[in-house]
Order: sequence, then structure tokens, then C-alpha cells
Amino acid sequence: MLINILVSAAMALMVLGPIVLVIWAGQRHGWQPRWIGAGALTFVGSQVVHLPLNWGLSQVGLLGDATGIDVQTALVLGLSAGICEELARAAVLTWWVTEVRDHNRATAYGLGHGGIEAVFVGILGIFSVINIIALQTMDLNALGLSPEQLERVQAQVREFTAQPLWAPATPLVERAMAMMNHLFMTLLVLRGISSRKWGWIGLAIGWHTMINAVAVWLAKHHGALAAEASLAVFTALAAWLWWRWRNDSLFSDKQQ
Repeated sequence: MLINILVSAAMALMVLGPIVLVIWAGQRHGWQPRWIGAGALTFVGSQVVHLPLNWGLSQVGLLGDATGIDVQTALVLGLSAGICEELARAAVLTWWVTEVRDHNRATAYGLGHGGIEAVFVGILGIFSVINIIALQTMDLNALGLSPEQLERVQAQVREFTAQPLWAPATPLVERAMAMMNHLFMTLLVLRGISSRKWGWIGLAIGWHTMINAVAVWLAKHHGALAAEASLAVFTALAAWLWWRWRNDSLFSDKQQ
């Protein structure tokens, strides 16, 4: 089935793409594995706090369920991600990889952060595809499910099979844009550290909050394309500023 092949290929590219990009760019720009690894570990470490925090917020009623994402839920989800990831980024850049103070090294660090996130999302996607393909090839009635459970599984399989052929490209584009935003947010945090104006770190948290909240709310209420369009607007501005700041004195190699 063509859709199975396309989705599988998309998930494989999501895993392999960041790895290939890091290797190519690292050789081209003289990146050290330490800078990339620090970015990757920053994301992993932030999730140690982020995931339990979201669970706790759901327990006290600040997060609704996934079937009814309202503005509050979208904002809380975005804010929890922004606080956890950007404060973790600030801590690592301040106390661990203190040599990351220029645009080139910050790009390596940011790509490590956004790249490992894409790899994890891709791996989870691969497992989901394997599960769906298994369900497509078996007799669902033999699973011993209740009528309600059977209907949900059948609906899941039908939805996967009926998706348009362009749909598998959507998560790839979304991850690429997310990685670009991680490069920009790294520069925002680094700007705050270098200038000792902590409002820049607050801006990074706010940026992270807004791109997540707007995308989550739009995806639920207006579909994936609307969410991707909103993320494209944020990403275009992030990419422009990331490029414009490459010669900024706050990110100069002379500071090393």
C-alpha cells in the first residue's frame, strides 16, 4: 500500500535527516561533538521535568484532555514546554558549555537540541507505523476486543489508510521548522547570557510558548495545514533573525 511506504519513508527521514545534517554541517563548520551532544542532552534533561510537570498540571485541572483543547490548555502546554526547555538551555549554556558563545557554536548546540527531538519523534512514528501495518494485516475480530474498542481500532486504521498522499510530508516539514526555531531560541538565550539582559531568555520562553500554543490549538480546531502555516510564519522570522545575527558582536568569535 503506497501510503504505508510514504509514511515509513517520512519517519525514516525524520530519524536519519538530522543525523546526516549534523555530520555534514559539523565537518563543514568545525563543530565539536561536545556542542551538539550538549544540545541533545539539554532536550532530554528538560523532558525529565517537562513530562511530570504536564502530568501534575493535568491533575490540578490546568490541562484539559486531548479531545477538547481550548485556549487555556494550548497556552499551558506551550508555557510548560517553553519554561522547561529554555531554562534548561540557559542553565547548560551558562554552567556547562561555556565556550558556546558565538553564532557557529550556538548553531551546533541548537541543532543538537532540535535534532534529537526530531529523532525521538521519528522513532515513535516508526513504532506507530509498524503497529498500524500489523493491524492492517490481521483479523481484528480475533483480538477479543469489546465492540467499542474494535470500532476505535478500525477507525484508526481507516483514518491512516485514507490520508492523502501528501500528508506524510507534513511531520517532516514541521520538524524542519521546529529545528530552525531551536536555532533561533538558542541565540535568544545566548543573547541574554552574553548581555546579562535576562529579558532575552524571557523572550525565548515566550516565543516557545506561542509557537507551540498556536500550532496545537490550530491543529485541533482547523487541521494540520493551518498549524503548519502558522509555524511557517514564526519560522520565517526566526530564520531571518538567525541569519541576520550571524555577525552580531554578541555572537563574535572574538569573545572566545
